[in-house]
Amino acid sequence: MKYIPSMVFGAMILCYPAMRVQAAPDDDLAKYLKSCKVAQADVDVVPQLPPDGQDKLQYLVGKDCAKLKSFQATRNYLRQFTPPPSKSPMPPQGMDNDFLTPKESDYVNNVNKNILDKLFDWFSGKH
Repeated sequence: MKYIPSMVFGAMILCYPAMRVQAAPDDDLAKYLKSCKVAQADVDVVPQLPPDGQDKLQYLVGKDCAKLKSFQATRNYLRQFTPPPSKSPMPPQGMDNDFLTPKESDYVNNVNKNILDKLFDWFSGKH
């Protein structure tokens, strides 16, 4: 009997990440993002964002659209990497990696690494 509270607590901890997984963004969040003129592609990516990014967006629902500046700046920064640029763009003020999916973050890091490798090759005379 004394183990029941511990088992319930353990089950809650184990199930919490699974409860957070969503197939689509919360309806209120999706409506809010669309009302703020956020691109549909950015609305669609919300379920794949890290939990911190999803929480930050959920917190903003119903607030002034100007509060989405960091989200929109981060997503616009990502678009600068398609196609891969020849020089690395400067990250915008307020950029937040929580608004990039792990796959997008890896892509940006790899493109930047390739640009840096080419620069090192050029300076070392391997061009």
